[in-house]
Amino acid sequence: DLAAVRDTVAGLKADGPASRLGDGVSAVLKSFRGGSLAAVVVLTDGVTTAGDPLPVAGREAARAGVPLY
Repeated sequence: DLAAVRDTVAGLKADGPASRLGDGVSAVLKSFRGGSLAAVVVLTDGVTTAGDPLPVAGREAARAGVPLY
């Protein structure tokens, strides 16, 4: 349901002292390991302030055959 997705995304709020982009993507990939994952969509300004950088997780996603948008 597109309206539900829009409402959910509109309700997201950044909180916490750091953006752990690479760590977050890696956690999603690990949680779906052995399962079906069509893609990972990341809404970001692209700045990783802690943890693994997004390109590291992007390579991990590519190896798993999961598109990262």
